[in-house]
Amino acid sequence: MIAIRHTGIYVDDIVKLEKFYMSVFGMIPVCSGEPDQSSLFDELLCHEGVRIITTKLITLYGKKNGQGDMLELVKVLGEVGTIPKLPDNYPISMTGMAHIAFQIDDMQKTVEQIQEGGGFQKTDIYQMKSGNLCCFCRDPERNWIELIQRRKEDMDKLKGKTALITGGTSGIGGGIALIFAEEGANVIVIGRNAERGNAFVTEAGEKGLKITYYQCDVTVKNELCSLHKELLSSWGSIDILVSNAGMLRTGALDEITDEDWDAVYNANVKSAMYLCQEFIHYNPSALPAPIEWAME
Repeated sequence: MIAIRHTGIYVDDIVKLEKFYMSVFGMIPVCSGEPDQSSLFDELLCHEGVRIITTKLITLYGKKNGQGDMLELVKVLGEVGTIPKLPDNYPISMTGMAHIAFQIDDMQKTVEQIQEGGGFQKTDIYQMKSGNLCCFCRDPERNWIELIQRRKEDMDKLKGKTALITGGTSGIGGGIALIFAEEGANVIVIGRNAERGNAFVTEAGEKGLKITYYQCDVTVKNELCSLHKELLSSWGSIDILVSNAGMLRTGALDEITDEDWDAVYNANVKSAMYLCQEFIHYNPSALPAPIEWAME
């Protein structure tokens, strides 16, 4: 799997930049002013005995999901660490120039916070074709920042909807559940491990998020049927289905057993079919022709 772990920027005043990103974007320190020294940095900066200190910050969203959304501030110490000041008017279009993009909730408030923290607003606030608002700013050391505020229709589209997520107590499913709950959905997660499910609900509650857990093995059709009846009684209709449950068993080709193969197939394929059969009321007139034909 390929993923962007973090964005790193070399800075002059690491303490000031740490305070700036914490106050404006609510970022949380993973480490602060941590010293390091290795031959890697000597080679990278073409100098012997290079010493650096790093501060890693993560957004609340990244912390909840356990990956990504991290900004690394790097301060190189000594003479080799002297960084020339960037001019006020240097263009963002210079080769090799990068910018950090943040999704935010309140454009005007964030711009004001950037200015109060020593940063700069460099463009007006524009409404893009998508309906999103966009503005470019710079932090106190003139690194470029893009601000994106989603259009209200997108922000409210999950509000009040009831979502059912299989395998929703950890990993990708857990991340989906947290995001849906943040967006105002009524979130139901199901999984086989009751201890893990209840712990996940408790953890979400500590973050101010309401999630409900039901124990169910989605590879067993009768269990899904019983769950469906219980959910209809308690919740009424289910608006959103997320078939996330799955598993993987690996090994050499001659070591994989029929039991391994069946377990993976049941969890990854059959469970999705069972879920759709149980929860989706088929309406041919509402489906595109290819799907209608496939279901026939």
